[in-house]
Amino acid sequence: MTNEVLIFSSVKEAITILSSFSKYFSFPTNNYKKEELIKYTVQKSVYRALPSKPYKPSMVYREWFRNQFDNYISDLQNVKNQSDYNDFIFHYTNSLINYWNNKYQYSTSKIGYGPASKIINLIGKMINESQYFNTKNVESLLHVPFDEFSLKPLTSIINVLTNVSYNITIPRSPSMKYIVNKEHYQTIQTAVFKLCNAAGIQPIVYDYWCWNRTH
Repeated sequence: MTNEVLIFSSVKEAITILSSFSKYFSFPTNNYKKEELIKYTVQKSVYRALPSKPYKPSMVYREWFRNQFDNYISDLQNVKNQSDYNDFIFHYTNSLINYWNNKYQYSTSKIGYGPASKIINLIGKMINESQYFNTKNVESLLHVPFDEFSLKPLTSIINVLTNVSYNITIPRSPSMKYIVNKEHYQTIQTAVFKLCNAAGIQPIVYDYWCWNRTH
């Protein structure tokens, strides 16, 4: 039986819960190499939320990732700081969007910034778990993949965590499509980083809390 998504009532409560979770958390590991990462990084639930015609989403994603894989690993290993990693994420999110939408250029089945960035961040998360690749240099820099499980807990506290001059509303049932562009993505990601910094945890640990609690 899975738990419902917990919505934080305050930043203080969020910090307490996340700090407590981190005390007993250890990163899972896998032995995935290239082909296994290409096959297993994105789960069926993500593909089901994407248009399936005229091409299967799994086929388009795996085709793109297989073409980009070596450059992706090389670029990842060359990341030195958070700014480098942010640029890395933006570059590969745009790369996936451009490849995908070119594939679907005669269709309305485009991929948006939210789903594309989620897929890119799932790749980073899975590669970090792999014992085959030396990418621990970015573990503390990893971004959170956004979907219902990682967005909904922030519903009541998001405007306390952001520095923008307008109110942000996270819907009752947000999905990865809630993130509409790079600026929107940066605003929410920065809020998560701010929360995690206050809780003394790496941002990606927040995603493990979200996922582990509900699955």
